[in-house]
Amino acid sequence: EVIDEHYQSQLDHIADPALRQTVERFRQEEVEHRDIGLHNGAEDMKGYELFKGLVKTISKTAIFLAKRI
Repeated sequence: EVIDEHYQSQLDHIADPALRQTVERFRQEEVEHRDIGLHNGAEDMKGYELFKGLVKTISKTAIFLAKRI
């Protein structure tokens, strides 16, 4: 969710067609990765909610830091 939203917000500001295509491909790959995990029972994993929260926090932190570099 976090990564998908981040890529989408980038797409809203990118005019260059080649760069838009690349970022959209990355976004689609992230969504596919998430969907594959869900399809294969990720939500049934012991500690899933904790793991999901950890991944979201790490992703938000990485995005925050990347925007400042």
